[in-house]
Amino acid sequence: MNLASMRQLLDEAGVRPDAYPLEGGLPDNRHSIERRGHTWYGYYSGERGKITWERLNVNEDEACLLLVDELQSDPTTKWRT
Repeated sequence: MNLASMRQLLDEAGVRPDAYPLEGGLPDNRHSIERRGHTWYGYYSGERGKITWERLNVNEDEACLLLVDELQSDPTTKWRT
C-alpha cells in the first residue's frame, strides 16, 4: 500500500481527510505518518501537538497499514451521518 491507495481506501471507508494530514508536523488531535530519512513513522499528535503514541515502520506499506487500522478503529475520524 502507498499513500495514494491508502487515501482512496480511507475515503471509501468514510474517514474524514482532515483526520490524517500527511504533511507531517504535529497537528492537534490527528493521526499521521511521515517519512524521516529511510524510515516511516506512524503517530498520533494530541493536544498542542504532543505525540501520544509513535511507531517505527520499515516501509511505506507498513506505515499505511498501521494508519488505516488506527483510523478505522477511531470513531471520531468518521463522517457523521
